[in-house]
Amino acid sequence: VYRFYKNSASAFEIEGVGLRYSGFPIPSYYDDNDELYQFPLDYNDIDSSTFSYTLSLLTFGALQTKGYRINKADGWGQITTPYGTFDALRITTDIVSRDSISIGGLIDFAFDNHQREVKWFAKGEGYPVMQVSGAVIANQFAPTAVTYRDNYRKTPPSPFAPVASFEADTL
Repeated sequence: VYRFYKNSASAFEIEGVGLRYSGFPIPSYYDDNDELYQFPLDYNDIDSSTFSYTLSLLTFGALQTKGYRINKADGWGQITTPYGTFDALRITTDIVSRDSISIGGLIDFAFDNHQREVKWFAKGEGYPVMQVSGAVIANQFAPTAVTYRDNYRKTPPSPFAPVASFEADTL
């Protein structure tokens, strides 16, 4: 799945999605763009936005998502990662959506989805220096992933350090 972003002085948003099926690209524009962040963004700011898109899977069916996101700039201070120590702004985002799948017009089902992302942004960095994300189930945040900015290391410093292997093709 691909996402198409738009950055302006007032917002950073997703304006389209797409996927590749059997080698064919299938794009779709949002009916209501997903505004990831509204600018300016300062401590104690709260913003919200709605989003909606339908991704048609040719004759097989469709995927539709409608929802809203709420951003809260709820913290500031220093954060330390293996990449360094940063003065950072913490933003907690709740993303609530209803995802619907239609298969051949015969089978339709939908499910509610509530995700939370806690991100630390540092001045001059193009993306969060750290992010914790996961699902919200029965009003409880269940983190499932932690990502952070790090330095490249040719060899792991210990046998317990995570090792990643990346492969890519030109298609």
